Amino acid sequence: MHVRPNATHELLQWFVLTGRWWRFFLLHISIWTEVCFLSVASSICSGATFQWPSPQTLLPFRHCTSIDGSLRVIYLTDACCRDENCSLPNLVEIVGALVIEHSTCKADLSGFLPHLAVVRGWFPMGKQQPSYWEEYSLVIRNTALAAIGLRQLRVLGKLQIALWDNPSLCYVNSVHWASLTLHSSEVESDRSPIDSPHSISWLGLKPFCLDVCPNRCYAKETQPSGCWSDTVCQTGCSVKCTNANLACYSANPNLCCDPECLGACTGPGPDDCVACKHVFYNGRCLPACPGEYLQIHNHRCISRADCVNFNATSEASQLMYSIKGTMCVPSCSLGYARSALGECIPCLRGECHDNDCGHVVIYKMSDLDQVRGCSSVMSLVISLEECHDTSEADFYVAFENLREIFGSLRVLRSDSLSSLNFLRHLRTIHGLPLGETTKEPRFVASAPSTSQE
Repeated sequence: MHVRPNATHELLQWFVLTGRWWRFFLLHISIWTEVCFLSVASSICSGATFQWPSPQTLLPFRHCTSIDGSLRVIYLTDACCRDENCSLPNLVEIVGALVIEHSTCKADLSGFLPHLAVVRGWFPMGKQQPSYWEEYSLVIRNTALAAIGLRQLRVLGKLQIALWDNPSLCYVNSVHWASLTLHSSEVESDRSPIDSPHSISWLGLKPFCLDVCPNRCYAKETQPSGCWSDTVCQTGCSVKCTNANLACYSANPNLCCDPECLGACTGPGPDDCVACKHVFYNGRCLPACPGEYLQIHNHRCISRADCVNFNATSEASQLMYSIKGTMCVPSCSLGYARSALGECIPCLRGECHDNDCGHVVIYKMSDLDQVRGCSSVMSLVISLEECHDTSEADFYVAFENLREIFGSLRVLRSDSLSSLNFLRHLRTIHGLPLGETTKEPRFVASAPSTSQE
């Protein structure tokens, strides 16, 4: 919208003369709010699935710059993909996969995802039933798309692409796919790696495509030389940046980015990166997380407290994150179990049970959450001397699954407990030494009113 230099002054005079000055005030407040929102609203959003996307359903996600998960779009209509308000204009990075399914859009994705630069293709381990698309970085299935059109795409974390049942899709061979991978030496150096079944799976595409790129796409000073459509060149960096393994400016392929940048950048520093080669922390890209911070999802930093309270819901399961060394992981690896403090600890003798819970101490009723669902614990201490809100039913529910204690059971100064009947399913107390030189007593009780019935 073009406004004359004196238009604001004239508009103010009109509002004052007509007694509608308050509307002028509200108008400027709304404009100021919108400008501020656009300038500070960059954020990381969770993975999402959109069915029949519309300007209304996409509105809460238009500020997202990174999706920490996969983006799945189902039933993208032709009207939506041609409407600039029906888009994700600020999205530059997807940690998981980009999945487009059952779309009637007859154009391409350049309007829907105009600035997408990085698709990492990384998925948290530990889910019992991974989704089919987790083998891929990019899935386009059963669509009317004429081209892919991701004009700003610079990086695919893994070169695994599925293009199935897209009878109008062209400009697939015209893309230099090998240049998008972080490990280009591991894929074919051929101009069209589409022939490799390990790179791109394609079935049911348009049988005859001209795939003629504009002449300007074959500039020798940049790599690669390809195109997304008959009007859109594949963006690349200068030979200088490429040979130095550096990303380049989004607007200038001859200017190289900071070594910590991935995909592209808008300036020379590590705080100007579109995405990070290693980790993102406090607004900038770093080689590793600082101090007490942990690395999560292979690309950003999180505090220890946030890690153990971080839950992710997938279509298959609920993931409860844990601390393992300097990493925040979706689940503990084989031979490790999640302790009550959220840390991955070695299972006794390397044998893990369904839900080992480490060392558990119950000082107050809210501590019962530590043992809910646990089938075994390393040791158990119950000390409720000043607890006046003890509910026997709560204890029964909390200890319902407990079958085994590897170390000892200690009940200390718990006058509010009349019995240990809530441990009715407990089968074995091994009394094994857990980091000590002497064998632990299997059971210790110092509450006179507590019976062992």
